[in-house]
Amino acid sequence: MRGKVRRLFSCELHLGPGHTEETHFMVGMEFDEEYYVLWKDAEWSEEAGDAVAWTPRGNFAEPDVWRRLLDAYLRAAKESEGFDGSEFTSLVTSPRGPLPKTEIRAALAKVFGGGR
Repeated sequence: MRGKVRRLFSCELHLGPGHTEETHFMVGMEFDEEYYVLWKDAEWSEEAGDAVAWTPRGNFAEPDVWRRLLDAYLRAAKESEGFDGSEFTSLVTSPRGPLPKTEIRAALAKVFGGGR
């Protein structure tokens, strides 16, 4: 269960020929406020948002915690899913969101290489 969350970014996630999901990545504290969490909510997922990275509260301050959770998720997606970064297209962020679009793109470039 989640507490208050904010959208980190949304994108089209290309998962293979003819398979694209509108995907939202959200950040916030879980319900008991013991962990900072990055959730992935995909249109074809049966869950209302899967926790894909988390860390106990107090380890890092905002916005650094959001950078670290995004980095951890992207590295895991690269390793376990074989992602190369091209899967994340049509990025959208909120004007006053947790991280600006430039930082999201920098995180993608850091993990996958190149300028995304």
